[in-house]
Amino acid sequence: MREDCLEIPDENGSTPDFVRLPKRYATPCRLLAAGALSVLLAEIFVTLVVGFLPTLPPAAAVLLEWSLFLILALPALYFFFMRPLGRLLRQLRQHDELLREQKDFELRLVKYSAVPTFVIDRNHRVIYWNKACERLTGVRAEEIIGTDTHYKVFYGERRPCLADIILDGEEPTNLAQYYRTYYKSILVPKGWHAEAWFDNIGGRKRYITFEAAPIYNNRGETVAAIETLQDITDRKMLEERLEVSANYDALTCLFNRRKIDDLLESEIDRALRYRTELGIILFDIDHFKQVNDTFGHAAGDVALREVARLVSDSIRMTDLFGRWGGEEFLILLPSTGPEQTRLLAEKLRRRVAEYEIEAVGAVTVSAGATSLQADDTLESLLSRVDQALYAAKRGGRNRVESL
Repeated sequence: MREDCLEIPDENGSTPDFVRLPKRYATPCRLLAAGALSVLLAEIFVTLVVGFLPTLPPAAAVLLEWSLFLILALPALYFFFMRPLGRLLRQLRQHDELLREQKDFELRLVKYSAVPTFVIDRNHRVIYWNKACERLTGVRAEEIIGTDTHYKVFYGERRPCLADIILDGEEPTNLAQYYRTYYKSILVPKGWHAEAWFDNIGGRKRYITFEAAPIYNNRGETVAAIETLQDITDRKMLEERLEVSANYDALTCLFNRRKIDDLLESEIDRALRYRTELGIILFDIDHFKQVNDTFGHAAGDVALREVARLVSDSIRMTDLFGRWGGEEFLILLPSTGPEQTRLLAEKLRRRVAEYEIEAVGAVTVSAGATSLQADDTLESLLSRVDQALYAAKRGGRNRVESL
């Protein structure tokens, strides 16, 4: 394969037959040897024939010798040298035509591919930028080919694209510096995959995935890198919406019951493993049914959102807060002991009671508080905090009980 040609292996990783030089081609050395041998044999034969003839005048002897030599040597040269040489030249021309056809095929393959693709050379300059890449990015090929500023299409500051990183090393070690999601490509040998959100590609925010791989010459040297792009914005947005709906409560934007269950198990396991403290608060809005009956369900939804906001603003970033169900809420407090848990519950109770909610007025909450014990299970911890909550309700509501 010539160095200036892209290599397109078949599905087995080998080069297609139509770009190989056939092994039957004769080499120039073999042709020269055949020609020289033909001349030598003709010369020997002429010398022997002339030696057996009667003595001739010198001029006649020379004429006869050259005549016999030409009669014998020219056919031999034709059959053993000229004809193979002509065949070799025809084969070389055919091979060059095949190489040109392959190069044209490769260029057409990239040019008319529906996958946005660009290629950079060993100097990080763009040497190809196909139509699909133009449509995705809004940048025309003539604006970018021959430059090393392709980073501007994706980033606001100078930094390498995935193809640049691949070009600098087959096993890049600095991908984490540039991408949050990256891994070895499962489709392209020695290729890498990366993906990210971009604020403005082709005039809109997009989530783009990249596949980049090195291109080698026939000596195994990296001479270029190819990168393909795929816009999966719609799919990514759908995935994020599904994740939100699976883990978050639509009304309050807090963790939902399913997510809180998962967090409970993981936080209990971590606290027991590392012998750290874990507090838990379970509270609900007092007489919430009356709020709905008096002011309507829309006003009740406002009350739930406002209570959720008030509590969220009053806890730490490391605390885990979710809607347990209906008007009940649960808070997990990592590295928090019993007394700190109780004090926080009391602080939250006062904060809610002092706040006036539009269209509803003031509401109160009752809360149960407890902390993880060495012999606790998920069931025993939830049972104890639930008992504390109902003790607060039996004690007159708008209060905190701890167990």
